[in-house]
Amino acid sequence: MKRYLRIIKNNLRSVFSIGSLCCTVIIFIYIFVVKFNSISDGHSFSEIINIIFRGPSNNDNLIEVFTWGLYQFFLIYIIGNFFFKELDRRSIYTLPRLGNKIYWHICLQITSFSVCIIYFIFGTSIMFICASVININFNLNGISEIFKIIGLLSLSSYYLITLYIFISLVSRKHNQSFLVLIMTLFLSITLGDILKIDKYLPFNQGILSKHIISNFSYQWSFLFLALIIIVNLIFINRIIVKRDLFQILH
Repeated sequence: MKRYLRIIKNNLRSVFSIGSLCCTVIIFIYIFVVKFNSISDGHSFSEIINIIFRGPSNNDNLIEVFTWGLYQFFLIYIIGNFFFKELDRRSIYTLPRLGNKIYWHICLQITSFSVCIIYFIFGTSIMFICASVININFNLNGISEIFKIIGLLSLSSYYLITLYIFISLVSRKHNQSFLVLIMTLFLSITLGDILKIDKYLPFNQGILSKHIISNFSYQWSFLFLALIIIVNLIFINRIIVKRDLFQILH
């Protein structure tokens, strides 16, 4: 167990390098500045977080789309870079120590999910610091709502990451897989808005504005995403077990 925890710890250090941490801070400060005019005194901190992470209801509001996409796609990209480094270099050293590709895959998935949680907790902390520094009067009511939002954003992002890993294992291309995921996400946002089927589109579960407009609960999204993630993990595991990871990029 200690060996696996050490590997996961090293994985997290690799993902959260100094460069990626600095970019994360800059991104969340930028998002706070963009959303600042929507925040007023008297809001609870949970309401502030809801406003900041609300996301687009459609693709017409370009600023909202860009702001949401900035923090969402950066998270997917840094994990994608880590994943391909694992395939390209680190698996040569990690796999022999674990002795089993399934254990390597488990460490990879635990790392990915942990990164999502840490990322949004870190982002929420930055928002709290920014709001405090500029003396916005807010209260700390609704703490449980903040944890629900962080949990939903983390699970939704983790779903996207499992889908990205699956696509990249099939296509063997990092950037192309990333672009396919982005285009599919934007298409899903548009279809959900036009056809009013956001509740049944897995890509839209982590967009808070969709919950408000289409009136579906966080609990629905948690269950829906968990089921789809399990399916994705089964397919990913089958590919990893059957294929030679050392040759997957060639």
